[in-house]
Amino acid sequence: MVACSTLQRANPDFLLSPLDLSGAQARMCAVWDEGPKVTVVPEGDTGTEQLRGLLESAAPGRQVRAPLPGHGREFWAPPEGAPARTRYAWLLDQFSVDSTHWRMKCLNLVAVEADHTSASVDVILERLDAPGTVTARVPLLAGKELVGAPDWIASRVRTALAEGIGEPLPAHSDQPAFLVELARWCRGRKRSPEWSDRCLG
Repeated sequence: MVACSTLQRANPDFLLSPLDLSGAQARMCAVWDEGPKVTVVPEGDTGTEQLRGLLESAAPGRQVRAPLPGHGREFWAPPEGAPARTRYAWLLDQFSVDSTHWRMKCLNLVAVEADHTSASVDVILERLDAPGTVTARVPLLAGKELVGAPDWIASRVRTALAEGIGEPLPAHSDQPAFLVELARWCRGRKRSPEWSDRCLG
């Protein structure tokens, strides 16, 4: 996730999606604007430069830019109005911080899916306390609104499951699946500096 976040921020001309974490090795797709779509299978300890090399090898003629200066040493949260792909990179950055929040809520992150036009991302979570998965549709927020994303996503998913909120999805391998629209938690509320605390925290 660190490498994906770093390269996505530096390369707004492609989209790293989907990121499939369900198997023994991750599978990552990169789609260039009006260009190729490639899939790479990095090792678990693959760093940013190694992932960059994998992507360039998989897409001959396409340059994958290096991390932006100071990326790993500064707080870089995107401002309000930043492009969706920059906010997507920020979400991936938050996913790279800590995975214990998923486990604390009996969830396991198995995939992240974005597209070229949506201002939201589908975060697919496996339930560890029951069969099935939950797809959390997360709005691509900016700045501090996405800080601690795994914590509040997991909390809202568990609340939705407890309250029976969620749209059934077509079953995969006979396992139940649900969609939880996290943006609905804040529908009708005016955004303010405390917006994320009230609606998402």
